[in-house]
Amino acid sequence: MAEGTADDNHLFNQLFQDFLKTLGGAALVNDKKSQKVLGIQQMRDGVPNTSIKSHIDSFIIEGTIDGGKYGITKQLADIENNKERESISSTKAVLDKYYFYLYAPLDSFRGVLLIQSYTEETVQQPFKELIKKMFSCPDYYFDLVFNNYVPDRVVKEFTETSNLVMFKYKQIVGIGNNLRSEIDSSIEGFKVTLSIEPISSSGKVKPEGKNISALSKILGKKKFEDKPLGEKAKVFIKNNEGQAHFDINEQISSIRPTIFLKNEGVELNEKSGVPNFDQVKNVCARVLKEILAEIEEKNQLDEL
Repeated sequence: MAEGTADDNHLFNQLFQDFLKTLGGAALVNDKKSQKVLGIQQMRDGVPNTSIKSHIDSFIIEGTIDGGKYGITKQLADIENNKERESISSTKAVLDKYYFYLYAPLDSFRGVLLIQSYTEETVQQPFKELIKKMFSCPDYYFDLVFNNYVPDRVVKEFTETSNLVMFKYKQIVGIGNNLRSEIDSSIEGFKVTLSIEPISSSGKVKPEGKNISALSKILGKKKFEDKPLGEKAKVFIKNNEGQAHFDINEQISSIRPTIFLKNEGVELNEKSGVPNFDQVKNVCARVLKEILAEIEEKNQLDEL
């Protein structure tokens, strides 16, 4: 990651200030599609908020933001007191702290965004929409596209500890003439999803290439409504921490498993359940180096 020129530094700082201004506005940044909001408080107890920092020398913006979901009326209760309730309206959001790490080099069309999530909560969608609006330029037909990427190390660790759990096929099934006269005429057919799970006395089927290849050929010939299932399917594999899938015609290395922070040495605060954000930052810096090195290597191979 090379250092920028004085002009680059000025431009990146302007980008950073615009970023802070957007997140610190009078209203929270609202992604209506996901019904989630993002924001930061410019001032906390009279002191400027420094939860987000800019590293101009490495083109990185990182820190914590507030984010959460709205749209459902909820009740707030103390787990030790079942008698009292406090109502939270659908226009209010319960906010959590999320860490992000954005690498946005000015001399490249490619950047990297890392966002920390919780087991059941994430702000990936609204954050990506925010970044997309900042970097897209419709007047010049320049749009931002996101592609998920996970370092090879994480993919290898996941596959080595996983088992094959399911093949999933999808088909469109028509309606016979005899049935058509008896149902709503607007129904043209049905989309059917078929899940096929391998059974093993040991309960374990390793997702080895030979297993998947052989099974895909056998299952692809099976028929549903006199129609072969075919070659389009998703293969699901799972370990003790999560599940991932890939298209049956792709290599297993194409899976995108979750990077679990506990596996990267990040500690959680036992009372708040919030991770140590300094440790998360170190993990992000390490993962970014892995990603950039792998992308550079793959680009070199593509040029050969």
